[in-house]
Amino acid sequence: MQQEMRQHSGMRTRSPLARRFLYAAIFFVIGSAVLMAIAWWQNPPERCVERGGIWHWDGRWCEEADASQDS
Repeated sequence: MQQEMRQHSGMRTRSPLARRFLYAAIFFVIGSAVLMAIAWWQNPPERCVERGGIWHWDGRWCEEADASQDS
């Protein structure tokens, strides 16, 4: 009787490979969201300009202003 109920309950068990893939996909999505949140919070272009530097989008680096040019 219980065996019949298990067969007809509609619940399928996942294979270990599918479960690992699901966990990897969830980890990837959550990790990407965390990295994007940190990047948005840090905002390197704005911080670079606040320090008086020039932000280069092509290489994504900040060129610091020379101290000799300020005086």
